[in-house]
Amino acid sequence: MEELNKIRKDIDELIKGKNFEESLELISQIWQNHPNDITEWDVWRYAISLKNLKRYDEALQLCKKYANIYPKNESINNVYAWCIFYLKIRKKDNPHIIDDAHLIQKLASKNKPYTAYIPTAYAILKQITNDPVFPAEEVLEWTNELDFDNLSEQTYSFKQKGKKIEIASQKEYFLMWHIKALFFSEQYADCIQFANSVFDKISKFHYDNDIWVQRLIAMSYHQLKNYEEAIEVYKNILSKKNEWFLHKEIAELYFEMNQFDLAFKDAIIAVENNIPLEKKVSAILLLARILYKQELQDLSLKHYLLVYLIRQHNNWKIDKKLLSLLNDNHLLDNNPELNYVHKTLSEYWQSQTVNTHEVLTGVIHNILGHGNAGFIKADDKSYYFKVSDFKSDAKYFNVKQKVSFNLKEGFDKKKQIKTMNAVNVKIQN
Repeated sequence: MEELNKIRKDIDELIKGKNFEESLELISQIWQNHPNDITEWDVWRYAISLKNLKRYDEALQLCKKYANIYPKNESINNVYAWCIFYLKIRKKDNPHIIDDAHLIQKLASKNKPYTAYIPTAYAILKQITNDPVFPAEEVLEWTNELDFDNLSEQTYSFKQKGKKIEIASQKEYFLMWHIKALFFSEQYADCIQFANSVFDKISKFHYDNDIWVQRLIAMSYHQLKNYEEAIEVYKNILSKKNEWFLHKEIAELYFEMNQFDLAFKDAIIAVENNIPLEKKVSAILLLARILYKQELQDLSLKHYLLVYLIRQHNNWKIDKKLLSLLNDNHLLDNNPELNYVHKTLSEYWQSQTVNTHEVLTGVIHNILGHGNAGFIKADDKSYYFKVSDFKSDAKYFNVKQKVSFNLKEGFDKKKQIKTMNAVNVKIQN
């Protein structure tokens, strides 16, 4: 027995020094010469040596054989879990990946270093969170087991077309998944509390995740009917990222507060942009409801008509109440065309967001390299404009061309500040 214990001590030193070929050779001697003296830790020594030599199949079979004999040995279970991870979870097109992952979930330590639980959870959540409906309960099943403070913040970067791309850490991904899961499982108070704590857990956010965290906080306040708190958070977001859908969500808040004039201002901003119509149909529907509350029935009906035409054009389901409303008011009698109705309402939207009464004049002094935008100099100031806002013949879209234009509030994403941009740009005769 003394000789056997010496061999075990030598094996442990070899494993500690990562000399797995030699440790495997010695452990094999125990298996051959002392089969009746094999302990659970001999099983672990054998399995860990095989695993680190990437002989995963052999290690897996060994762990599987002894799992029922030593079910509470955490070290054997962790090696078992790693072998399943390498052989099953990393395998492409594994139809049983969820079942394999659940086995790892039972076997692996949850928050110890080098556990297979974390990369397995990451692989599974990467897969299932791409579904159209966010699987909140399944996500929480994995993330509730994590100690987020112990997760790695290591990022990965590479170059693509000469530009450095940095991938967020697993920690950032897990935090975002957990926040979304809390929101979509309707745990709004917990979502707010956890989301606010995230800013102390991540030193650098990727993909504007800090913005999306704040948005989920605002959306949670909305669901809890804490409207003022939600609006305050949204306004903070808008100071950094001015997106149409944020204005739409603010308009919804004001609408529920019966502050229809304020709702109108944000709803107009939400619809008056170059976003494809089908993406903002809900914002147009909201605007129709706001206009009705403002007792502007004709305008309201025109917006309901546009919603109907968009849905019809995309072969989407038409709400019976919407169809009845339009028929009762004879808006479908003359077979209205989508493009015409859209053009008419676009002019109305722009009239509400652009100061058409103040016409400025200036000169195009710079056209950006991609040709999609430029700058106009007027009264020692420079105004950005998009080529889509140049209303004259394209042959006049040149540097030194004299133009007239109106101003519209915009947002410089690079500088993260509000700006005044040129719109309705026309050549000056």
